[in-house]
Amino acid sequence: IGTIDTEYTKSAYGFIGEKGTIQLDGLKLNVKTPFATIAISSLTDKPIKESSKMLLTAVGRAENTGFKYNILHTKMLNRGTGPILVEPIEAQIELKNNIPNLSVFAIGPNGDKIKQIRSEKADGYLRFNIGRDAGTIYYLIEANK
Repeated sequence: IGTIDTEYTKSAYGFIGEKGTIQLDGLKLNVKTPFATIAISSLTDKPIKESSKMLLTAVGRAENTGFKYNILHTKMLNRGTGPILVEPIEAQIELKNNIPNLSVFAIGPNGDKIKQIRSEKADGYLRFNIGRDAGTIYYLIEANK
């Protein structure tokens, strides 16, 4: 696995679902999907711990509809067509942030909010789960207006 752990971007990638809990500075990931990349970045000029708007992206395996390899997965037989099929990433996220009134939304590729994700704030951490029921790879975390 690999990680990125800066004030403005944090990420874990690779076979992180097999690793157990991954602890970065201010971010704890408990991933159930074996292979994934989860990244969070501040969308403001403030670091993640003080940001009122962040983007979380969670992606794993993805391929075109109808994509096919040979039996050894060494040669592409059919490149398929859209839409792209994306494996949902199941994970529990714990994010340290000083903003008291944050909400989490699943968002589509155009940035529109699809649905609100249940979250709770306790002990300075925002806790929420991502996965299959959200139908996206993008999550917006923002302060309530």
